[in-house]
Amino acid sequence: VNALRGDAGGGVTADSNGFTVDPGPLNYFTVSGEPGSTTAGVDLTDPEGAGDLTVTAYDVYQNVKTDYLGTVQFSTSDPNANGNVVLNGQAIPAGNQTDVGTQYTFVGGDAGVHLFNRNLFTLETAGSRTITVYDTVQTVVRATTSSINVLAGGIASFTLTAPDPVQAGISFSLSVTAAVDAVGNPTNGAVTVTFIDGLGNHDAPDGTPATLTNITVVNGVGSGAQTLELAETLAAGVNALRGDA
Repeated sequence: VNALRGDAGGGVTADSNGFTVDPGPLNYFTVSGEPGSTTAGVDLTDPEGAGDLTVTAYDVYQNVKTDYLGTVQFSTSDPNANGNVVLNGQAIPAGNQTDVGTQYTFVGGDAGVHLFNRNLFTLETAGSRTITVYDTVQTVVRATTSSINVLAGGIASFTLTAPDPVQAGISFSLSVTAAVDAVGNPTNGAVTVTFIDGLGNHDAPDGTPATLTNITVVNGVGSGAQTLELAETLAAGVNALRGDA
């Protein structure tokens, strides 16, 4: 069918026995299936949905190395300062970018190709990040995903600060600082400003109400002009201003 044939001329031919051509030595990997973006601190299925990172081994001639039985390990360009990165289901200690717990050993049934569910991977630091897979023996044989845009999550905590003192009827700036997502990235959002004990408790004696302005937060900071009309002492946690993200 497709084996080798010898031709002695004059119509005299002979066909070889059937045999297998195995792939050559491992030369490179490819990795595909990464999302274009993901939310910090949430696995790679958010927000683009389910999928797999597909790792394929090849020889120098671009043959899939179907007999590859090596061990691969994952690493990332994410600084992982707070230890929220997860690679192949393994939580990576803070400050590290890889761990032996991320390793996977190919088996015969993989035939040189293995799928790793996206939900086994989480990145932490907002910005452009990548994930790399490499052979643990031939460490120069590696492949890296395209850039994954890690998006900061919603506001999880922030600090709200007013100057002290302020004057009745004179606008002042109420500041939001250190607005971060659940894994520590400065983030964007909106903070609604109210009084802890309700707006109606702070009208001036002549009936003039306070004017409160919501605050737009960009990259972790923001401010909004507020005007209070009632001369009083506002106690933190009792009747002062409150921000709600």
